[in-house]
Amino acid sequence: MKNQITQILYPLLKKNKRGFFTIFIFSIIVSLGGAFQPYIIQNIIDNALIKQNLYLLYILVGLSFFLALILISIRSVNEIFYTNFSMNILFTFRQKVFKKLFLHKKSFLNTFHSADLMTRVQGDINELQRFFTDSFLALFSTFLSLIIISCIIYSYNIKLMLLILVFLPIEFMCVKPLYKYMHNSTKDMREKTSDTTKFFVQSLQNLTFFKTLGAQNFILNSLDDVQEEYKKTVIKNKKLNIVFTQIPALISLLGKTIILAYGGYLTIKGELKIGELVAFLTYFGMLLSPVHTVLGILNNIPKVKVSLKRVSEILPKKEENATSLDGQNYDLKVKKLSFSYNKNRIFEDINLDIKENQKIALIGKNGKGKSTLTDLLCSIENPTSGEIFIGSTNIVEKNIKNIADYIVKMEQIPVMFDGTLKENLLLSNKNIEDEKIINVLKLVKMYDWYKSLENGLDSRLIEAGRNLSVGQKQRLSLARILLLKPKIVILDEFTSSIDKEDTKWFFENIDKLFSDMTVIVITHQLDMLDIFDFVYTIEDKKIKRS
Repeated sequence: MKNQITQILYPLLKKNKRGFFTIFIFSIIVSLGGAFQPYIIQNIIDNALIKQNLYLLYILVGLSFFLALILISIRSVNEIFYTNFSMNILFTFRQKVFKKLFLHKKSFLNTFHSADLMTRVQGDINELQRFFTDSFLALFSTFLSLIIISCIIYSYNIKLMLLILVFLPIEFMCVKPLYKYMHNSTKDMREKTSDTTKFFVQSLQNLTFFKTLGAQNFILNSLDDVQEEYKKTVIKNKKLNIVFTQIPALISLLGKTIILAYGGYLTIKGELKIGELVAFLTYFGMLLSPVHTVLGILNNIPKVKVSLKRVSEILPKKEENATSLDGQNYDLKVKKLSFSYNKNRIFEDINLDIKENQKIALIGKNGKGKSTLTDLLCSIENPTSGEIFIGSTNIVEKNIKNIADYIVKMEQIPVMFDGTLKENLLLSNKNIEDEKIINVLKLVKMYDWYKSLENGLDSRLIEAGRNLSVGQKQRLSLARILLLKPKIVILDEFTSSIDKEDTKWFFENIDKLFSDMTVIVITHQLDMLDIFDFVYTIEDKKIKRS
């Protein structure tokens, strides 16, 4: 599973190698310029101030100033370039993971809360991208800085250089035991963040419902509990991070103290100049900085492991090769179809044969598997066993890229999203002319409502279509399918939220609405069954024609 993430990330990093090369060049320039600054300061002290050389002082100060300006400019350009570069990798990475989520079946996605999926797709993918991009560049800069600075301090005093190098493994040995605790702390932090997001998503979506029940105090008390748990986790994580960061700081302080004492001794003895000592202390800090960068990367490894696992859990276990339906025949055939959910057999050995353009009613008591059967027909779910053919193609266990061109299901609760009316109607085909859209709105009896809109097709529907009635949402959902024009349409209790007059109108006009389409309707309107070519009943885990 982790290999899937590698298969996504590695080509992305390889594709952006020019960007990495550009950043490397900037890093080399900045490292060389930064390493040259203490050398200038040393010469200002030893050759200008102590020797009272005013001319040299002006030259060196000016050189230091202009070098600093150049480095600021290069760092600024590099930061902007890197931000754009990093964001492009992040967005492409997220898009590829998001694309894989469409390969999942309904039962898998129902095991995750939407807020949990959101934190994985946003936070955990962010963490992975940052680690693999930033770490790669940081390690290069660290390696480069270590080489440059080690060469410089070697030229000053080899004893001091060896003294500095002693502190590097000491830092690593001191923080290494903390990695296990960092992993557990990060895992807790991610889970509590997910729980907090889950609470707010669920509460805000159902705010009116809780208010109607007088449950405000219950929600507020629950919020206190969620936030208190989150606070405890944050404080625990903060304490651990403080320990992790302060250990290197204490070792750095100890190192500077020893170098200052020993370097001061060498200066008094005349073996080291004052400027050289100042430069040496600066180089010591510069040498520890890349070491701290490496420790920071090591600190992030536990976090990355958590993110790696969380993203891996939402990726499909196996990837089916994408295929397309391209046959001219779209008869629907079901052979020996069985389905179980949580060890509960819903139906078994179902056989069904529906010809092109037939109008079929599917009836039965609630909970008998009518909606489940239509999920299987649309490849939203996989059967336990059996075959489903559209034309001559068995769609079971296959990723059909153009499945929506052939079969589409309209859910009982229509889905609307925050966007314009036109965007909500044209989800898969953006090139349909406005005139055709308006004609379809007339067909579904939404034209008078449409004429009342100030901005027409550009009118905005708010989240979940909350500025629409349930009936209006169902009609717009029907219009969406008519514009899509699939070969087979499944309507799951479409008339459940519209009045009797409109229900009668719909059934009487089903042939007009869905000309040249196969229609399968799940319904409890038993008085309207005469208009269908065939009526099928699901009962006792079987299907039979009435």
